[in-house]
Amino acid sequence: MSQQRAKFASELTQRASQYGLSIQNDNTVEGLLTDAAAAVHHGWINLKSAITGQNDSAILGECETGDSVALKAYETALQSTNLPTEAKSLIEQQHSQVLQAKNWVTQQKGNVRH
Repeated sequence: MSQQRAKFASELTQRASQYGLSIQNDNTVEGLLTDAAAAVHHGWINLKSAITGQNDSAILGECETGDSVALKAYETALQSTNLPTEAKSLIEQQHSQVLQAKNWVTQQKGNVRH
């Protein structure tokens, strides 16, 4: 999943660049796309650093938190009416995959024995 999220971040950055969009401004759709990319990647980087010495529930909690933050950024970006069709399609696809992963993580977290 970490590799998938890094790929998502790269795809979003490339798409923004393809349209000549600045990704530096947090108040723009472009900034929101960057936030989504950063959130998915950052969540999984945090997970990698948290693995040592953590129990299964804590690790899954890190995954769940990272995905929740990412989903909010995706959902905010999807509310924009200024998205090019191709970009919106990419964001919807990534959102769906992040949501599926979060649901899987939540299910696994419920199965962990304390």
